[in-house]
Amino acid sequence: MKQENRALFCVVVGCLVVTLCMIGSGQDQPHRGKFSVPFEFDVGGTKLPAGEYVLEAVSSSYGTLRSTDGKTEQTMYFVQTGVPEKNPRVIFAVRNGKYFFSGVSVWIGKLQYTGFHPHEGDETKDVPITPVE
Repeated sequence: MKQENRALFCVVVGCLVVTLCMIGSGQDQPHRGKFSVPFEFDVGGTKLPAGEYVLEAVSSSYGTLRSTDGKTEQTMYFVQTGVPEKNPRVIFAVRNGKYFFSGVSVWIGKLQYTGFHPHEGDETKDVPITPVE
């Protein structure tokens, strides 16, 4: 039990440090992006239709996904798994012919969506993100 609490404490402190570093750095980077998905996909057990969506970063580990028509909103939690990239994109995993929101690759790095766990045989499909002011 103590090791679980210690691990949780380390994760929380790590996220806090990353968030404070982002705020302190004062970089003028996009925190919201629009993307168009040409297929139905799953986000944390919820099926979403093809269409346009806006992904907004609330912090380095928390964001919201909204359909542009305002009918759908999903809260999302992320874990950073890679280095920063210049071409922002949403990463979908393809498993058994179905698409699953897997993560994003943005200016702060590659972020894995915690509501999805990739498997070794998964294929991926990337959809570019366009920054929104």
